[in-house]
Amino acid sequence: MKIDLTQPILNLEGKPFKNGKIEMTFGQFFRDLMGTPKEKETGEERIKKFDLGIKCIADKVDLSHDEMTLIKNTMDDIPVNPIVYGRIHYLFESK
Repeated sequence: MKIDLTQPILNLEGKPFKNGKIEMTFGQFFRDLMGTPKEKETGEERIKKFDLGIKCIADKVDLSHDEMTLIKNTMDDIPVNPIVYGRIHYLFESK
C-alpha cells in the first residue's frame, strides 16, 4: 500500500494533530513508533522495526501487509492516542 508519509495525521476536527507545537505526520509517527521498545522483544523483531523505521524516512513508501501488521501490533503494545490510532487504522483499512 502506497502512503504519503508527509501528510499530517488529522485530529477530530480535521486539523493537523499536534504533538506539542509540532504537527504529527504519518512518517514521523511511524519512525517514532518503530523506535519504541516493548518489554519482551527478540533481536529479529528489533531489526524488523529498525528496517521499517529507516524505510519511513522517505516521503512516500509502499508498505507491505507484514509492515502494516507490525505497525498495528506495535500500537497495540504501547499507549497510543486514540485519535492517532483511529486515523492509522482507517488509513490501512481504506487501502
